[in-house]
Amino acid sequence: MRAVFCILWTTIFFVRPGFSGPYALDTCRETALVAAGSVLSVAGWCLSNRLKPPDPAALDEKDMNCWDRPAVRFRSRPAARWSDGLMIACVMMPFATGLTHPDGRMRAAVMAAESLLLTYGVTKLFKGTFPRARPYVYRTDSRMTALSGDASAGFFSGHTGLAFQGAVLGGNFFNAFYPRSGWRHAVRAAGLTAAAMTGLLRVLSGNHFPTDVFAGAFCGLLIGEWISRVHESEKPQSTPSASSPRIFRVQWRFVF
Repeated sequence: MRAVFCILWTTIFFVRPGFSGPYALDTCRETALVAAGSVLSVAGWCLSNRLKPPDPAALDEKDMNCWDRPAVRFRSRPAARWSDGLMIACVMMPFATGLTHPDGRMRAAVMAAESLLLTYGVTKLFKGTFPRARPYVYRTDSRMTALSGDASAGFFSGHTGLAFQGAVLGGNFFNAFYPRSGWRHAVRAAGLTAAAMTGLLRVLSGNHFPTDVFAGAFCGLLIGEWISRVHESEKPQSTPSASSPRIFRVQWRFVF
């Protein structure tokens, strides 16, 4: 995340405001967004680092809701590793989409980094403010091992939130940069499928309950879509020009 901070704070002062394409940057707005993301990230990081390990003996799966209860039976390290890979792929999706468009590379990178920073900050803030034991803590074998404060950082799923914000932003970028491409729906569907699989794998790995995943998905969807909309450039009304085709209408009127 330190690299994200440096890139954003450096870039927003050197990118030329305004853009004739679908998205535009504004120095004041980008500064405010980066500042908000930075404050949220630092505050959330401090709060989450102060979490204390949960006491497995004080937990009872009968106290949780019925749709979260089955998650305590899952524990898979391969699923955790696969969720890491899918999350990284989704996070990189808007960056990669921006690189394919010559006029929107820097703007797409700034928007993607802002969305990443805000999602990370909100996630960490919730983890530190509303501690919740992860599903694997309820397992009998977890009582034989030493637990860290991260075992109390179950709500909500950061992997899922980061994956969904990247998938939404990447799909929006592709639609905006290539509005006539036949791959638009396929790209969006692939991104959202990868993000959904990330959430499922977080449940199968024993790191999150289904409600943690749903909350993370909602947060990622909301931030990714909001970042896209707030940066949409105002499209001026089209006027005839030398480079655009002119349409002439001829009316015949007979006067007697």
